[in-house]
Amino acid sequence: GTDRWTTEADLPIPPLADAAACRMLCRNCCRPVTLTIDNRHKNWRHYGALLLLGAFYVFSAFPLALASQLIDPQKLEEVFPRFFEWAEARNQGFSDLVSAFIQSLLWTLFFALCPVFFKTIANFGSKASSVANAELKSLHYFWWFMVCSAFSGVTIANMFLFGFNDGKVGGELRTVLRSIARAIP
Repeated sequence: GTDRWTTEADLPIPPLADAAACRMLCRNCCRPVTLTIDNRHKNWRHYGALLLLGAFYVFSAFPLALASQLIDPQKLEEVFPRFFEWAEARNQGFSDLVSAFIQSLLWTLFFALCPVFFKTIANFGSKASSVANAELKSLHYFWWFMVCSAFSGVTIANMFLFGFNDGKVGGELRTVLRSIARAIP
């Protein structure tokens, strides 16, 4: 008698994963396909999803770091010299304000698109048996992305980009590790 109210974790929760395996219409991209494909195909999709996640975790910081370097106030003044001359005549520090605004807008756009990306990967290859399980896997993927990439990825990417620009990679490793330790809550 004591185990009669134990829930079975492997039972799928409706709505089930019922998308067709190779049809890329909107409905099929937004639903997992696990129940409709064989085990070999599930494993290929799962390994492909893990490979895509690993590449995204590692390489997503480099475009953000490069964009942050390109949005430097001095570089913005080179691109739009008349606008910044006009703005600086009226207000000091306007180029820094515009640079910070553009950089925060870029980061907000990137992090707004991340959940959609992770949900697509979870629907593709998380081996989820229902939509709710795929969304849970999507949240796991996003959480690990925030832990691995968002707190330390841009700092490490900046280290490599500055190292490649200066010709010596890894010279500031201690400084990078300290800034990562300060950023992680």
